[in-house]
Amino acid sequence: MVTSVAKGRTAHSEPDYIARAEALAEGFAARAAEHDRAGSFPFENFRELSEAGLLSLTVPAVHGGAGAGARYAARVIGIIGKADSSTALVLSMHYINHLVMGRSPTWPAKLSRKLARESVEGLALVNALRVEPELGSPARGGLPATIARRTETGWRLTGHKIYSTGSPILKWYLVWARTDEAEPRVGQFLVPAGLPGIRIVETWDHHGLRASGSHDVIFDDVVIPLDAEVDVRKPQDWRAPDVAQATVHTVFVAAAPSDAKIAYTQGSVDAWSTWEPYVSQEEVLFKSRRVITSEGLTPGLSFQVARPDAIRDKRAELTDFIRRLTGARAWSLSNVDSYAATWGKLMNIPTAVPQNWLSRAKIRIAPIDDGVVADEQSTIDLYFRWGLIKQKLDAAEIVDRSFADAIAKAGL
Repeated sequence: MVTSVAKGRTAHSEPDYIARAEALAEGFAARAAEHDRAGSFPFENFRELSEAGLLSLTVPAVHGGAGAGARYAARVIGIIGKADSSTALVLSMHYINHLVMGRSPTWPAKLSRKLARESVEGLALVNALRVEPELGSPARGGLPATIARRTETGWRLTGHKIYSTGSPILKWYLVWARTDEAEPRVGQFLVPAGLPGIRIVETWDHHGLRASGSHDVIFDDVVIPLDAEVDVRKPQDWRAPDVAQATVHTVFVAAAPSDAKIAYTQGSVDAWSTWEPYVSQEEVLFKSRRVITSEGLTPGLSFQVARPDAIRDKRAELTDFIRRLTGARAWSLSNVDSYAATWGKLMNIPTAVPQNWLSRAKIRIAPIDDGVVADEQSTIDLYFRWGLIKQKLDAAEIVDRSFADAIAKAGL
């Protein structure tokens, strides 16, 4: 329930914030494609979110925020995500961190109040910077290479973080680091963006999320005060799960798949149910292991989708497309290395990732026949049974079998 009990503020009903998100989403959607093409950060989206009071949605009401919980915030993220996935990803990280700091007993009250107040008053986004080139995710174990050296006047921080979502606009970094003590401790340090010694290296270039600004951030002997220590413990003391963080991430993961990657990478959840090429990316780059696959549970079908009017009015063009696609898929099965190299270059990821995926994928184009319809019906029934879709559909009524000849003439 969204409430506001701070003196002088009027309580807002839930539909108010949903309506605000919906009102902004149209403009976000209009700009999303250009931001993704150019890799430019959508600063204007966050100015509008701030003006609409949506940046302080998960800030506790006692500090002037809306006091929304994780489920309500996930509804807002869902609306924004349909318009601009990059904006939604940055916003979700901000929401998650405020939800955690408002509920975690380990957060220093002085610091959580400061960040809450700044989020209410203006553009003051926060995110956790945990992942490193050497370490990968902290969830994989090991000590971070980022080091905090204690001096008489403060901490001096040196390190390199990757996947730093929202880096162009963040005001605060929660940096995962280890101390240089004889028995090192590990944890979070609160670092203001823009300090001397901090620089952003624009390495992020992933299609569909280019505008999330998930670049590398370098810390070169950055000076921060002693009270910037948020939660620093002996390594073994981190083995117990953070209940507040795990609960928040669980709700967001269920609502927004893009956040699942961040939750998994940052160690807030132990496993991630996903698809290719993300599976291979985790296997190849971060040495994750597949625990279980959906083989035998679902048919694993995917479909090319067209509007009814396009099928009616642009049949020649669609037929040509299907012939070309069928031929290209057939070529890819015999030229995995070449296909993987091209795919990796286009998506800006190491060739080893698509090579790992494509060597076992065996993707081919097949005509829609009775067997395909039956398999798709079984998937529909499964989704309906588990409440993933609200209406039971008839697979035979939503497929078009009329392009089978195009596939046959392509040689399959």
